Amino acid sequence: MVRAHHGQQCHSLMPDILTDHAIQFIRRNKDRPFVLSMHFRVPHQGSWRVPEEEWRPFKNVPVRVPEPDYPNLDTERVMIELRRYMTVVHILDRNVGRLLDTLDESGLTERTIVILTSDHGFNIGHHAITGKGNGDWRLTRQPRPDLWPDKERPNLFDTSIRVPCLVRWPGVIKPGTVVEETITNLDWFATLLAMASVQPTADWRHHGRNFLPLLSGQKIQDWDSTMYGEYSIHADPLWDHMRMGRTPEWKLVRHFLRPKRDELYHLPTDPGETTNLIHDPSPEVRCVVKTLHARIIRQMRELNDPVIELLEQEDPDSLRPLRTGSG
Repeated sequence: MVRAHHGQQCHSLMPDILTDHAIQFIRRNKDRPFVLSMHFRVPHQGSWRVPEEEWRPFKNVPVRVPEPDYPNLDTERVMIELRRYMTVVHILDRNVGRLLDTLDESGLTERTIVILTSDHGFNIGHHAITGKGNGDWRLTRQPRPDLWPDKERPNLFDTSIRVPCLVRWPGVIKPGTVVEETITNLDWFATLLAMASVQPTADWRHHGRNFLPLLSGQKIQDWDSTMYGEYSIHADPLWDHMRMGRTPEWKLVRHFLRPKRDELYHLPTDPGETTNLIHDPSPEVRCVVKTLHARIIRQMRELNDPVIELLEQEDPDSLRPLRTGSG
């Protein structure tokens, strides 16, 4: 925790201050085992206001807009936001570098596990929004007033739910290792226990899976790369209960309170999730929708999702297998 005495002004950026304290912690504890958990707010959207000297190197840097041909995209605003984002990522990067340098200087690099990850993804012009699952439109004209709110685009796009995940463990994880299987943040606890050689008790209840063998270059034969996700928004006009079933090939997103928004994407041919196939009448697609919908409902019941009870009372048809819809 960083505290300032009454009347004092803080002239450093919060990431720099947090890293100063982290470096002090490492130096104090270098001769014994330790765990250090650093939570930077950057590059979260609320952290983009920075001093001019931080912003100046990036204010005119060339940037590539993710989807420049999106109809009515506010390109100029997206370009400014991309540069703001690059600025705070630079601030994050230099402080991660300071931590790694401290490990080097303290002789700890070869016996320290370093993990860099996050809690959600981010869009800056992707799908014409800025933000995550409640991202704001970046358009000069709203695309479908009959379908979406005029300011936000509720979503479970991969760009919103995928997170960075970098792990360094000298002598255990080979540099350049890439894990192709799907893992989630739920899997971290079991994996951290395995990294620390801690054996959980027999009655331990958990939802995550130990993916250390995958990091070590091994294969887990029964690893399931399907994924379930949920996001409920409890405020108009966004009010919605989104539930997702995702495999390496298909992603179905159910908008249970607003079924006209339902989405289906074929990820190998459409990794950017630009073509919604939810109304495709082909037998193959209808079978995929039926299968993923059933999986979503099953997962909701297993988790005692309160939305199930709500739908059983107000819209029981939404729990039944989906049929081919129209526009």
